[in-house]
Amino acid sequence: MMQYVRDGGKHFYQFDSMAEMQRYVDTHPQTWKDGDSSRTIGRAPSWDMNVGYDGAVRMARDGWLEGARRAQKALEVFVPRDPAPATRNDFYGHLPHVPRFCAGAPDSMIRYAPDPLSGTGRVVTVYVAISTGAGSDADYMANYGVAIAQYVNQLEQAGKRVELFACKYSSDYPGNEEQGIAWRVKAADQPIDLAVLTFAFHPACFRRIVFAMLERSAVTRKPYGYGIPSELTEKCVINPPVGAYYLNGMKRVNSFAKTVESALEYVSKQIGIAADTERE
Repeated sequence: MMQYVRDGGKHFYQFDSMAEMQRYVDTHPQTWKDGDSSRTIGRAPSWDMNVGYDGAVRMARDGWLEGARRAQKALEVFVPRDPAPATRNDFYGHLPHVPRFCAGAPDSMIRYAPDPLSGTGRVVTVYVAISTGAGSDADYMANYGVAIAQYVNQLEQAGKRVELFACKYSSDYPGNEEQGIAWRVKAADQPIDLAVLTFAFHPACFRRIVFAMLERSAVTRKPYGYGIPSELTEKCVINPPVGAYYLNGMKRVNSFAKTVESALEYVSKQIGIAADTERE
């Protein structure tokens, strides 16, 4: 269920899923009467991969299937050289079996057999900021998403359970207002859904759906722009668990995410730094 918390000039929204946020956008009128950048700004591939608003709505509902295929192919470079464990098709798992998924088969996930995840591992919560400037390259943004998918996969194969949130937090609104939007991409008891996860880091997700949500929010309309991306911390989301990790790399993807490998190295390093700080 959607949560809304106001703390002075700070406005926080949190959704259980992207689908829930999209339903909110569909059923609530714009509060910004003169702001419709979610539909009208930037039609070039570098802005939203030529998806447009309607395409973003479809992916918010169905996931980014092409992104799932791209991610699955990119993740092949991380397959260990040791003999692969036995796998099977099932209703849940760590990666989608894309052909079976596209064919509508219910057992379209791939999982290890026997399943190494007992469901009793420590829950690791990760919040990922997706706010970024207009100059961030769309392909590098997508590479960042694939790297996060692989890192989540590594954690879960190590026996941990991961809860993943995507977040938009920005400032520089009239009266020094700030606004945060977050939604759950993956619950701790759910397998990775690459179509859902990769869309969270698709530029159209941020520049179409999240902008549309901002246009319906309680934060005051700015004469221009949609706020300045700010550093994501525990103060920017609703009731975060103790020990959660916060990744702020999206606004720097042009410098580290030219390949999935370099993006994964960045994510691993940032989580490591956060873990070391936690232990101090």
